[in-house]
Amino acid sequence: MDDEQYASYRLKQFEQYKINPYPHHFKTDFNLSNFEETFNFLKNDEKDEAILLRINGRVMLKRKSSKKLYFYTLSGNDTTIQIMISQNYYYDEEEFYQMTNIISRGDFIGVIGIPYRSKTGELSIIPRKMVLLSPCLKQLPKDIFDKNGKQLSVYHNKEQRFRNRHLDWILNSHRRNVLKTRSKIIRFIRNYFDERDFYEVETPTLNLIP
Repeated sequence: MDDEQYASYRLKQFEQYKINPYPHHFKTDFNLSNFEETFNFLKNDEKDEAILLRINGRVMLKRKSSKKLYFYTLSGNDTTIQIMISQNYYYDEEEFYQMTNIISRGDFIGVIGIPYRSKTGELSIIPRKMVLLSPCLKQLPKDIFDKNGKQLSVYHNKEQRFRNRHLDWILNSHRRNVLKTRSKIIRFIRNYFDERDFYEVETPTLNLIP
């Protein structure tokens, strides 16, 4: 389906399940980077059920293991973390099926859950509840591979990246870091001259002077 059909399909879903896709507020007490620092002590297959944390991020990957178990990759603050959505831990069975059906790649979601380190050693969150904060109404491009395993994604194509910078920065975090580094360099140069009482002047070179 094209972008218009996809957006229409998703809006009908929200109406069907009576979900407000743009709640005005979601309080968080962790971001993805300090979550890793705080719960790095957890051992494999260990969880801390005494803590109920609130965190948010963008869903970059969605994997279905079974009807009662899903895995999401949540991105934010230049890091990613795994969300292990199990019906056994979710507070409401009906809402579990609704949210796992509605949430898609690119959506911003809020997660209320407990910290957990998987058997393979991956630090994760097991949600008790999820909240859709801002849906992505266009489909994010997926990486495509040829039969030899070579990556063919258009977002490794320079022209496509420059024409759709917003998608480039969503899908390629290392290029987003280039933008942040550029911003820091410009800020440093500007501050350096400001501290020495220089003035910044914009000279119009292409404008007609009457």
